[in-house]
Amino acid sequence: MRVKLPAVSARLDAGLKGEFEAAAAANDLTPSQVIRRLIRDYVTRYQQEEVHQRECKRAEKGGTK
Repeated sequence: MRVKLPAVSARLDAGLKGEFEAAAAANDLTPSQVIRRLIRDYVTRYQQEEVHQRECKRAEKGGTK
């Protein structure tokens, strides 16, 4: 049995939505698969940037960790 996951919704221009769906289909992916991948990548980049900023602040203060 599949567990229903929380959903995210966004409003898109009709043309952009169609182009997005076509691009996903051309890569043999569903729009949901693409969106999940984009969100995961965004969160990963955000987390890496947070770590980098903390390290830079520590270095500016003369810390080693």
